[in-house]
Amino acid sequence: MTNKKITFCINLPKKKKDRKNLDSHLVREIIVPWRSRRKLPDFMAMYPKIRFTLDCPQNPLNEEDTKLLADFAETVPLRFDTPQKAEVFFKNNRKITNKFYCAAPAISINDIERYISMGVISVGVAGALLLSHDDLLPFASRVELRCSPILSAEDKLESCFIRPEDIDLYEDVFKTIDFSHVNNTTIEKTLTKIYFNGEWFFDLEMLGPHMPRANNCLIYNEFGCRRLNCKLACVTENKYCNLCSTVAAVAEKMKDILEEKDV
Repeated sequence: MTNKKITFCINLPKKKKDRKNLDSHLVREIIVPWRSRRKLPDFMAMYPKIRFTLDCPQNPLNEEDTKLLADFAETVPLRFDTPQKAEVFFKNNRKITNKFYCAAPAISINDIERYISMGVISVGVAGALLLSHDDLLPFASRVELRCSPILSAEDKLESCFIRPEDIDLYEDVFKTIDFSHVNNTTIEKTLTKIYFNGEWFFDLEMLGPHMPRANNCLIYNEFGCRRLNCKLACVTENKYCNLCSTVAAVAEKMKDILEEKDV
């Protein structure tokens, strides 16, 4: 199974050889650091199907950079760390009309509404909101929603993450899976391939530093469906469904049995 409807976002690889080996069928957005802005025409010529987003523009802009952004106003969006930085930037640079979004993710519906009111083209989602499929669905037609399936993990199954096998359940909500927060070209490209293929046959903790210690092969298939709208209520509202703890216990028991049999 492959997740063809969801696109992936990574950082611009630092090494030239890595830039030449990008798979444009997998990666559809690349975050370009401000220091590399002069090379935008070269990057765009090399990969015409990839969207290049310019990160953290300098504030205020000089005349040369103002012209650069004006030349790419329709094709190169800007990414800011926070809404506050975006507001200050556009206040100080009123000639800039590039589309934009913010790296800081929304963790509530109110956050999404605020971002939309600012005119962003994309909104990142994190925390318990990640496991709120039906609440997010109405916004999918209003703005591009994105997420990192590993960013909000907290070393246990009772946390906010999405397995590679379950990412297709969210393809009607999330348009972009964003691994740019990883800041490692090799890991970003590897995670992109794993989530595109939609399967992982090893321990979940190998996918990220705070992913749960659990063998993914020992987690039953319905796990993702059961968590689709759970909103992590066991933590946020003290409502215990025992799903994650049961899955963890069964997976651990199966692991012990397999080790005893030396399978």
